[in-house]
Amino acid sequence: GKLINKLNFSDIPEPKEVLPGKLTFDSEGNLYCVDHKNQRVLVFDEKDNFKFAFGSKGNDDGKFQNISDIIVSHISSSRIFVLDAMLGRISIFDSTGNFLSKFGQKGSGVGKMSQPSGIAVDKDGNIFITDSFRHNVLAFSGKDYNLWFEFGGLGTGTGWFINPSDIAIDDMGRLYVVDWGNVRIQVF
Repeated sequence: GKLINKLNFSDIPEPKEVLPGKLTFDSEGNLYCVDHKNQRVLVFDEKDNFKFAFGSKGNDDGKFQNISDIIVSHISSSRIFVLDAMLGRISIFDSTGNFLSKFGQKGSGVGKMSQPSGIAVDKDGNIFITDSFRHNVLAFSGKDYNLWFEFGGLGTGTGWFINPSDIAIDDMGRLYVVDWGNVRIQVF
């Protein structure tokens, strides 16, 4: 618990005011930090020095309305997946912040995202998303990013959720879902 360093935001380009949020690391030790104030991603090297930023507020490719989570996949080449709760989509970037593609659709039907809140990638590159408003988990194939399956729904029993807020996957392939409304974590 001893403080060893603080990230220096003074090297960040305009706008200087930052509201840091979710964090993730890549295999090189780079830190990716969501800046909620400016809807961008800030990247720092393994020594906590600012490297670059990507993204901005907007609806176009490579832009965001409300970043809810971020994760880096290490399958084949690094891919950065940025989850946007407002747009109901996942934007994919390369390791230098260049926009590659996007997938997902806003909505309340099967395979759509109403309020996506958390993202995880398994060892095979498959993407898992928690959706707080649909009270479920969506799984997308890592090969083509098409919907693979989804599970859950509104409820209090085993396998059901109330506002799931985050998800993680361990090395054994187990999914840990933060079931916020039921005050528990379920493991699948």
